Amino acid sequence: MYKKHFVILLLFSFILNFAGAAFASPSTQSKKQAKPADSQSAEKMKKMQKQIDDLQSELLKMKDEMEKMKAEKQANQEKTVPQPETSPSPSESPAPDNDQQELEKLQKEMQTDDEDSKESEKAKPQGGSSLNPDISVIGDFVWNLNHNKDIDGGNPFQLRELEIGIQGNIDPWTSMAAFVSVAPGSVNSKSSKNLIYKRVKTATSKHGDEESGTSIDLEECYTNFHKLPLGLQMKAGKFLMNFGKDNLLHPHAKPYVDIPTVVNNYLGEEGMAGTGASLSAMIPLGRAYGEITAEAVNDENETTFSGGTSGKVLYNGHAKLFTDLSESSNIEAGYSYMTGFNNEDATRLSKLQGVDLTYRWRPLQRGRYNSVLVRGEHFWSSRENTEGRYINTKGYYGFAQYQLNRNWYIGTRYDYSEYPYTSKLHEKSISGILTYYPTEFSYMRLQYKSTDSNYATPLYQWLFQLNFMVGPHGAHKF
Repeated sequence: MYKKHFVILLLFSFILNFAGAAFASPSTQSKKQAKPADSQSAEKMKKMQKQIDDLQSELLKMKDEMEKMKAEKQANQEKTVPQPETSPSPSESPAPDNDQQELEKLQKEMQTDDEDSKESEKAKPQGGSSLNPDISVIGDFVWNLNHNKDIDGGNPFQLRELEIGIQGNIDPWTSMAAFVSVAPGSVNSKSSKNLIYKRVKTATSKHGDEESGTSIDLEECYTNFHKLPLGLQMKAGKFLMNFGKDNLLHPHAKPYVDIPTVVNNYLGEEGMAGTGASLSAMIPLGRAYGEITAEAVNDENETTFSGGTSGKVLYNGHAKLFTDLSESSNIEAGYSYMTGFNNEDATRLSKLQGVDLTYRWRPLQRGRYNSVLVRGEHFWSSRENTEGRYINTKGYYGFAQYQLNRNWYIGTRYDYSEYPYTSKLHEKSISGILTYYPTEFSYMRLQYKSTDSNYATPLYQWLFQLNFMVGPHGAHKF
């Protein structure tokens, strides 16, 4: 504001000087013609000169005031932000005052809030609001092309299940998932889901009778706590137990139509699932990492254990080691151990062990068109019988798959399995598998399976599977 007044006064002074100069130097002709007016002109000149002198003095005063204001402003800035010439040593540096401590505390809180907001953004489901869970529906249709009722049971066409999945984040550190399986029509546990007909009484499930109507089963419903102290993670509810690799996959996520024979005979057609809690921890090991899992669930498995009649708990431990072999390949090895009772009185133990090995190859530049998956599992069972002796049995499978292009996959699988109840009976099979993926939301699969055993005639099966999905469905455990 003072600058503006200063400019106006300078301009006004210039005009008065110019006007004074004009009156001070009249032309010779005007002097001769206007001699009587000389006295009046002199008086006007004196008045104007006085006004000019007054304006100049005002300008000088305003200039002094502006210089004082600049000096005061500079002094205030130096007091607010001191600039020491030399940095004091740590021992000489003064302790921060209360204001400085409050400022540092506020900065830390703002940084923490910013990290929390980033975690919240990461935890939001893809393509939806964080408050709305992802809901998916998956249909699994199977056709047994050479169906034989006396051998396979059930019907040639089966809608094996309609899976409804609900998945979502509760908060940035907690998530939930629930999967409900609906199997319409006549349900036969010997054939409706696994398409493996157990042709001897000693190897069949205790609940092998047919039931008409619609079967509704809660496959899983659990909560995941991803950020616990000491880097631990916890799962609570009903879930598929961390035993091997195949047991963690739902039927639609398996790369074959049926379940491997050893998985079906020892873990059951629905897999080894139970209601309880699971605690796991990741362990960095240089270029590799390990994972240790400990689980305790209700005894709900009837193939190897008591099927819930003992009222006891199953305990399972799993150790996994994973490492990258190159930018395009990795390998994973695991060991599982489970123990529980196999009778109602809880007096006889069953112990089940397993090892699994998985190799994956997917090139970086052509990962959508070519890949390799090789997987194998081996189970050992020790089951205490009524005489107090242990029955030792085993089983295993090996699977290999190659991706031909973006849509087509070919694979093969070999199975060998005994039964938890006896080592005298066994069966083995070999399968060829061809899969076509139009998109990631559906696939069609054809599998030929030849089964031989030491207690029945050979069995040859052609199985066709059609799987379709709507809605977002989270990936299964890698």
